[in-house]
Amino acid sequence: MQSISRKYLLVLSSVVVVSLINSINGLELAEFQKTLKIVHDTCRTVTKVPEEKIQQLKNDNFIEDQDIKCYVHCAMEMLHIMEGVVGQFHVAEKHTDYIIPNELFESTIKAFGHCENLTNGMTDTCEAGYAMLKCFREGNKDFWLP
Repeated sequence: MQSISRKYLLVLSSVVVVSLINSINGLELAEFQKTLKIVHDTCRTVTKVPEEKIQQLKNDNFIEDQDIKCYVHCAMEMLHIMEGVVGQFHVAEKHTDYIIPNELFESTIKAFGHCENLTNGMTDTCEAGYAMLKCFREGNKDFWLP
């Protein structure tokens, strides 16, 4: 998968920074959902995944499709959950207090802990992202991604 455009990363970073300024104890759920929509729209554009496939994934229908796998990895990279095939939980956990709404905080930390070393030895970024999402959902059926 091609690297995410710097333009898209700049837009997302700007949204996150503005959101951080507006909230000290974590984003409000509505603000977090806006951020996720930007991530969704950006990754959908980059990977050209049809919305129907993303909806299947939201319903825990893990289809074997390279484009949807790359969409998931794109979202995880934009949210700084992954870099390449490596889970960036040490980075994500430091920022979780500020980025994740209070309602989702505990379940997010639980999912991170459940999947911490899952991608060790993997080389395909899209496969690693998809495996990570499956693991997050095993530990927490209500995990908020994608």
